Amino acid sequence: MGNSNKYLGSLYIILASVMLGIDGGILIGLYYKKFNFYDVKFIVFIAHFIPTLLLSLFFYKKYKMLKVFNFNDYIYFLLIAFLGGTVGTLSIVKALQLSGFSKVSIVILLQKLQPVFAIIMSMIILKEKPRYIFFIVAIVALCSSYFLAFGFSSPMMLEKNNFQAIGYSVLAAFSYGSSLVFGKKVLHKYDFFTGTFYRFLFTSIIMGVVVVFSGNLVNNVQQFVNTPYLLVFAIFSSLWGVTEIFVYYSGLKNTPALLTSIFELTYPLTVVFIDVVINKHFLSPVQIGAVIILLSSIIYLNLNIRRVIIPRKI
Repeated sequence: MGNSNKYLGSLYIILASVMLGIDGGILIGLYYKKFNFYDVKFIVFIAHFIPTLLLSLFFYKKYKMLKVFNFNDYIYFLLIAFLGGTVGTLSIVKALQLSGFSKVSIVILLQKLQPVFAIIMSMIILKEKPRYIFFIVAIVALCSSYFLAFGFSSPMMLEKNNFQAIGYSVLAAFSYGSSLVFGKKVLHKYDFFTGTFYRFLFTSIIMGVVVVFSGNLVNNVQQFVNTPYLLVFAIFSSLWGVTEIFVYYSGLKNTPALLTSIFELTYPLTVVFIDVVINKHFLSPVQIGAVIILLSSIIYLNLNIRRVIIPRKI
């Protein structure tokens, strides 16, 4: 039974990573290419609001936790929703939009800098102290990210949209990394499902306020109602997103860290495959080398977290 659980867990990790790659490489782009819908804020709102409705319908008892949370819990959940759900998702979707979905692999691969920012935020928030090796690996990862984005060309030679897309990708990595740190604080007290439920709920509330004050709410709703299959696609895309999260964490329970880090590479590899096959965008030899170094750095950080972080004295 133990071995079968490990195999099943590994399969879940691979499946979730492929789903995530399809989400970033194909599904998000259909809003623009298929339905001519360009409001990034409303897309992010819908991506969280629809799952929130469904989760609330089947797991309404989770709302009782609102009476259990203390002030710090609310702060951490709001920070997770703001950084991970709002800023992070807005940034990655905006980056994909600015890239014209023609250089999806670069946008997604740059977002893999997330662990570097997560450790930096752990220094600030959790008061963890990294060893010198972290700074060496972080510098290597950042340098490889530079060559992935620009190759041997000057950043000034990039088109404005591509340059902004790179900036949003790095902002997404920072936001997701920061959210992960606050998520650790929450998961010390509550289970993953509670964390996910309230991440979707609070992100929906934050993004709801954003779309209301954006002034385009009525137009966006009308476009959703009047555009054939747009609402159906939004529901499908939202369900796809929440499913990949639960599939991933189901696999994480029974998969060793070493295998998880390796299997997670299915995500960027899926995006690169989509970029080559669908978008006909090929990485240069310099960028391929940068990808190998970047992913190797991230794998090292994931697998050697205890060597990178000095244990805290209790």
